[in-house]
Amino acid sequence: MKDFTQSNSAHKPSHIIVFGGTSGLGLALALHHQALGWQVSVVGHSMEKITHINSQHPDIITHCCDLTDSVQTLTLLESLSDISFQRVIYSAGSYTNERVHYLNQVDSDTMLAINLQAFEQVFRWASEQLKRQSYPSDFNENNRRSLICISSIAGIMDYPYTSLYAKSKRAMIAIASAYRAALSPYHIQVNCIASGYIDTQALRDLNNGDAAISPL
Repeated sequence: MKDFTQSNSAHKPSHIIVFGGTSGLGLALALHHQALGWQVSVVGHSMEKITHINSQHPDIITHCCDLTDSVQTLTLLESLSDISFQRVIYSAGSYTNERVHYLNQVDSDTMLAINLQAFEQVFRWASEQLKRQSYPSDFNENNRRSLICISSIAGIMDYPYTSLYAKSKRAMIAIASAYRAALSPYHIQVNCIASGYIDTQALRDLNNGDAAISPL
């Protein structure tokens, strides 16, 4: 897999926007890019987490947005449209263990909105923004504009009774593949990472503190 962590300018820091970047894997990627000298913006819905980041990492720009609200998401994207950036990571996600908990209407709507609908909305916007940027004269593999999404190993499973979570993550992989082909003429790189089992606080919260329960 290509390295996607290098800064792409010796003069002005490259800018990355991480959706779902206030906790878990998204925050880890945000902090990693910051350590490499990138300018970092993160988007999250929890004001408590945003306040913590503002306190601990004042150089990171934070945005509060409920990605389940398409109008609120559109407003945020419009506000970000005047900002120059080279990379977007979509790390936002919603998961309900459908093997343990009954999938109710609220959980169903939330998973569909965050794992698929908001992802499509963000990727469409980000691809248009990156396409408008001028092609760098010093282009190389380390300064390529890029879109990255965090899917799941659950997304590689394909049988009739897979969960809504797995189906949405599988759709994310297919959508990213289509964007990769479509954006190739613009020299925009698209990566979809199907991450494996990760012991996160969010997973423990779902399973009464137990990280031994498989999310698949």
